[in-house]
Amino acid sequence: MVTNHTLSPEPESLRTAYKTACDMYQKIDDFRAKLLGFLPLVSGTGIFFLLSESTFKVDRRYLLAVGLFGFAVTLGLLFYELRGVQRCVRIMNVAAMLEEEMNLIGPFRLRVRSFYGFINEPVAAGIIYPSVLSAWAYVAMHSIGNNNTCLIVSILVFIGILTAVLLLFYTQFKNDPKYLYDLKKIMSGKGRFQNNVGESE
Repeated sequence: MVTNHTLSPEPESLRTAYKTACDMYQKIDDFRAKLLGFLPLVSGTGIFFLLSESTFKVDRRYLLAVGLFGFAVTLGLLFYELRGVQRCVRIMNVAAMLEEEMNLIGPFRLRVRSFYGFINEPVAAGIIYPSVLSAWAYVAMHSIGNNNTCLIVSILVFIGILTAVLLLFYTQFKNDPKYLYDLKKIMSGKGRFQNNVGESE
């Protein structure tokens, strides 16, 4: 969080900016939470019916296309989740700064840090999304390989994507390293900053 700076706006402007930050954070966080609960439920149910011969038999020739489609959609949602994490980190920094400017003891300045230093919402997402992706990889491989091959591929997919997501979060998103740079550019009146956090949607 940035400290020892002077924004010098009107108190009403601070309150408006703070309310906007809180609303934005709540909307993004709510949507991410719903998606994290909805995605594994729907995917798990769909995969169960696709692979369960006791319910109805699906032609194995179609499993590759279905599995790749499910994998692609889930990967897109993972990218959306990573963008949501990035935006939430920035909003938390901004809101904490505004609380400091208003001398307010609020939830962003007092936010609870990660449990044991690494257990948090992004890590939960980093487990859920690779799990779903590995399941769709299993479905796709089920059309061309045996169960052992499917299992090995799905395990490799899980490990690879989990590693990539956690590495990306802890190296790029956790502390929002460009926050101070962006803030200084805005405060100095130099116009729109050029980086992937501040770009328009």
